[in-house]
Parts: sequence; C-alpha cells; structure tokens
Amino acid sequence: MLGFFVYRLSSSTDDSPRLTYLATNQIPPVQSIALGFSAFQTLISQPRLMPSASTFLLVDIGNSALKAVLYDPETSKFLSKPQRHAWQVSSKKKAAISELAAKVGTIPFLLQLERKPTKVLTSSVNDGHFAAVQSLLNEIFDAKILLVDRHFVPMTVAVDLPDMLGIDRLLAGFAAWKLFGAHAPLVVIQVGTAITIDLISKNGVFEGGVILPSESTLYASLAEKTDRLPLLKIDERDFEIDFGKPGETIPLPQSNKLEETSPGKNTSSALRIGVQSCIRGGVARVYSRYCKQAGTELKIIATGGGAATLANAFDGQITLVSNLVLKGLSLLESTHD
Repeated sequence: MLGFFVYRLSSSTDDSPRLTYLATNQIPPVQSIALGFSAFQTLISQPRLMPSASTFLLVDIGNSALKAVLYDPETSKFLSKPQRHAWQVSSKKKAAISELAAKVGTIPFLLQLERKPTKVLTSSVNDGHFAAVQSLLNEIFDAKILLVDRHFVPMTVAVDLPDMLGIDRLLAGFAAWKLFGAHAPLVVIQVGTAITIDLISKNGVFEGGVILPSESTLYASLAEKTDRLPLLKIDERDFEIDFGKPGETIPLPQSNKLEETSPGKNTSSALRIGVQSCIRGGVARVYSRYCKQAGTELKIIATGGGAATLANAFDGQITLVSNLVLKGLSLLESTHD
C-alpha cells in the first residue's frame, strides 16, 4: 500500500511541528497519523535498509509495550535495531478496540519501514492490543500475519495446562535454550509487568516457573490501594546489551538505582527498599530451590527492561540478553515456509 509523509506546522494547542503520514486508501480507524517532532528526528535518522528476497517483521506484543524488528531469514540477522513502543492505554480498563487502534496507529516504527515485510510473525499476551495491532498491520502491509502459539515452538512443555502458558515465556525459554543451553539446565527470567522465573531442563524441556509482580507493578498497586503513598516510577526501556557476558552489568538510570541503605529515612526510600527487597528475596529463594532440585548451580539468562536492575543485585550470576522473545520468534524454522 502506498502512502506519503507530510511535514507541516500543527494547529494543535502545543504548536509543535507535526509529521503526518497519509495512506492512499486511508487507514481505518485512524485517518491520519500525526507524529511529534521527536518522531520526525527518529525517522530521518533511521538507516536505509537494503533489499532482499524475503523480510520478516517480528512483533512482540506485551502488556506494557510492543517491540518490533525487521529480520532476514536468509542471513538469520536483524536488519534494524529493535524498536519499543509503550502502551498509552490499558486494554483491561474499558478501552474499546477503536481507542486501542488509535493509540497503536501512532507507532512510528510501523510507518517508517522502507522495506515491506513478506511475512509478519507476532507473539502476544494481550488480546486487546493484538486485535488493534492486527487491524493496523492488515491496512499497512500486504503480508501474511501469523500469530505464533505453542504449537510453533519445538519445545516440550511439562506444565498442567500447556495452552495457558504465556507464549512470551515459552519463546524466551526456547531462545535461551537454543543460544545458551548446551545440554545444561538453565533459569530464564523476564522482567516486565510481571517477573517470570522459568526452569528449562538439560534436555530442553520447559518445566514451569514462578510469577512475581515487578517493581513498577508493586509501586502502582501500593499507590492505588493507599491514600498517601506516592507512585514511584522506574525506567522500563530495554538495556543496550545484545548478548551479555556472565555477570556483566550496566549503569542504571537514577530512577532504577538500588537502595542499599536501611532503614529508609523518607517514604520514597522506604518504598524502594521494601519493594526491591521483596523482589530480590523472592528471586533468590526461587533460584535456590531450582539449584537444589538440579543438584548444581544454574546459569541465569535475564531479559526485559527491569532485568538490568536485577543483574546489579545478583553479583556475577546473571547473563543479560535483550529482546529474548524476538530472538525466539526468529529461531522458529517452522514459520519460514
């Protein structure tokens, strides 16, 4: 589908310049999509993509954000830097699909692609957001859109209800096993809206796991359920380590710093100490049980924006890998036909 960008001064109240993408057949429900000036700067800074016979668009739809990247199945390489778009509306809070679609329609990455994908592979843990994304993708691309479920993933699932297992957990476990397993059991931790701590056996079997609330989720819950506790914010953007070394850590934003002093001398400090202690203690306890069950110390692979904070709390034990779910999608050979 053809379309074009129009750069114009906005008549909106903020008087900021706008870049508007207009499609020749008008994308419903969004008739035009206005991007802020920062999005324009992002657009013109994107590297041009060279053509190839086939190109996949990999899309990871989560509860907090969407992540997407172009992938070449012939070279097994990402063709661009994975992009992240944080949701501005929750599909659980009375948001109609039209409202969700309007929010989805402002994702610059999906409108900037200079190469149209021949196939779109999606994984989703949020039905409302998937429906909105699917509606937009159908209008933008003339490509097959495939929603990946557990049957596409060549990994045995040893849980009570396999069809209820989050596809993000299975894809992350599959990717970790393919990239780091080497016939040894490992632990895969994802840090997003929730923290999942999953065990993969030495034979590559998904054995199950544990789900904890994340730091941001705990802050939001405490602020909602109390009258005077403040809502603390953390930076949930992905870290920049593609494949980390064991124990490698990165500098953290000030909002994500670990509180090492105790007791807290103010409400915010007391909240951070309490929430971070819950998470660190919970992860450490689960990991200890897994190691005892396996009879050996296990390798930990961690992904997700909050994983960097966790890695700083566990000296030398965690290997950071960015975008593990997207890597899992790229490794699904059954989808390449």
